[in-house]
Amino acid sequence: MLSGPIESKYCNIGFRFKENHLNRVVGIHSLGRERVNCSSYDWDGMQRDEKGKIIFQYTLSGMGEIDIAGKIYLLPSGTAFLVDIPSRHRYYFPEKGEDWEF
Repeated sequence: MLSGPIESKYCNIGFRFKENHLNRVVGIHSLGRERVNCSSYDWDGMQRDEKGKIIFQYTLSGMGEIDIAGKIYLLPSGTAFLVDIPSRHRYYFPEKGEDWEF
């Protein structure tokens, strides 16, 4: 539980479970709100350390892109994606983008 005011409206919170049985049920691993505007935001689904996770990401404003098995999809405001790790996907901030908030 967080206490006191949160100074930034953008943050990520990670949940780390210590007991083995908790990994066998559905649970939240991390949760957050971010805004990016640089090409260094680039995640390859085959190059991540996490295994057996599912990513859900919803665009609040701006636009990102996701490449799923070679097909590129735009991610404007109001769209989302759901992908497994590992899998052939890559989501990223586009070269000519301005901001992407999710």
